[in-house]
Amino acid sequence: MAIIPQLSLFAWEEIEELGDLERLRLVIEYMPDEQLMRVLEKERGKGRDDYPIRAMWNALWKREYNKRTAVERVNSRIDQVFGFENHTIRGIKKMTVRCGLALCVMLAMALGRIKEKQAQNMRSLVCAV
Repeated sequence: MAIIPQLSLFAWEEIEELGDLERLRLVIEYMPDEQLMRVLEKERGKGRDDYPIRAMWNALWKREYNKRTAVERVNSRIDQVFGFENHTIRGIKKMTVRCGLALCVMLAMALGRIKEKQAQNMRSLVCAV
């Protein structure tokens, strides 16, 4: 049976290469929230404007977005570095063991960096000695 490769509809690599602030800008830029902003600004009317609605909305999105980025970095590392992106593992038990081992390796490497007084490099799999 022939395997036919399919093109990806969205190239995640392009997004992963961007910095956190650039990705956040994309989220805020493409969020369909203009109608919500208008309604909220109309509700506020000419009242106090100590906390501008748009600035507060963007700050809220930044806080929520930043919660996700740490988990996404771990998922990305597991996919790309530990080979889960193109795996041949079959069965939930085998996959659970393999993911657990990958996470243990990541934690052990971080702990090793901390013990070697290289805490600034604890997220790096490789670093110059």
